Amino acid sequence: MQPVSASSNSHMLVLLLIALIVAGVCAYLFLGRSTGKAAEYQSPPPTRRDHAAVTSLSLADDLSRLGDLRDQGVLTDAEFEAQKAKLLDQTS
Repeated sequence: MQPVSASSNSHMLVLLLIALIVAGVCAYLFLGRSTGKAAEYQSPPPTRRDHAAVTSLSLADDLSRLGDLRDQGVLTDAEFEAQKAKLLDQTS
């Protein structure tokens, strides 16, 4: 067996380092494209707080529209109250 020289040790170390870098880049490219990139562009799922905010806004809009219809004479006061009660019961 020949003694291992310092220059051959450093060559092997450089080759090992290059192999590790290539393996890391390949792993980043393959795994990053399938998992990491998609997660960046997805919006987070809605929370209960978001749903409550949307519900209260749509309820306020619906009540406002009912009030407008009543003011225009399209709905009677009794019809307005019945529709308002129906809307309020749906949110409870």
